[in-house]
Amino acid sequence: MTPEGVKTAESDSKVTQGYVHTHLQIGIDSLIELKNSGESVKHMRFE
Repeated sequence: MTPEGVKTAESDSKVTQGYVHTHLQIGIDSLIELKNSGESVKHMRFE
């Protein structure tokens, strides 16, 4: 029995299949938006 919340290879594979495309697309869209706006990310802080 695996405690709830513990990552297994099987659960990781399911999550990867379900969300990797979405996460990559969000990142690519964000970079394109930054490129087109001419803004810099040097001043941004991620907390």
